[in-house]
Amino acid sequence: MVLSYWLFLTGVIFLAGALFSRFIVTGPSGADVCVIEGGKRCFGETASVVIFLSALFTFVFNLIHLVFHASVMTETPLTGVFPILPIFLVKTKYGQLILIRTILLLPLIIVAFLTIRRPRLWLALSGIALSFSIVVTLSISGHQGVNGYFNLPVVTDTLHITAAAPWIGGIFFIRLCYSFLLKAGGRDLWGVFPDLINRFSNLATYCVYVAGVTGIVLVFFRVKDFEVLTGTT
Repeated sequence: MVLSYWLFLTGVIFLAGALFSRFIVTGPSGADVCVIEGGKRCFGETASVVIFLSALFTFVFNLIHLVFHASVMTETPLTGVFPILPIFLVKTKYGQLILIRTILLLPLIIVAFLTIRRPRLWLALSGIALSFSIVVTLSISGHQGVNGYFNLPVVTDTLHITAAAPWIGGIFFIRLCYSFLLKAGGRDLWGVFPDLINRFSNLATYCVYVAGVTGIVLVFFRVKDFEVLTGTT
């Protein structure tokens, strides 16, 4: 169950970082229209395929996590958990959040697929909105959401995760899809590299500021006694 959740979480963070970085960083820098040497695709087309596959990957592990989590929470064997899934999704708070994630992931997959065929501004904005909506569900499904969703701890945790997603997800996205710019074979494309790095550095800086400040605030909510930090091993 833990592995499936972490794989789902990895996919969510990657998607949010990839979609936001593409809109703010790689697209405006001109990297997306550069053609990979020896190939017919440009970087933007390859990145779109990666995002689409990541959305599928995330959707699958979301469903796997649903099955395992329902089995553990209801103390039902995996072989008998499927008949109770509708009740789990409707009657439990966590099940409702998983249902919301699933509903958000389905149009995100469609948006990612359509972007491969024909990129459009509304598709980019829709993808960002959907991916960050899923990120928000990560916060409200945690310990901060026990006492309701509209309170300072939940808002702070949401800002913390939302800030971390473009930073961490963006790093892996750029490394995976645009690393050719760093290689000798991409020497002719180095002209766009400084702008790409500067744009992402600015984005990452703001994200780190927000994540750092909200992280400090969350310490005061989560750590009731600071002796816990020094008195435990």
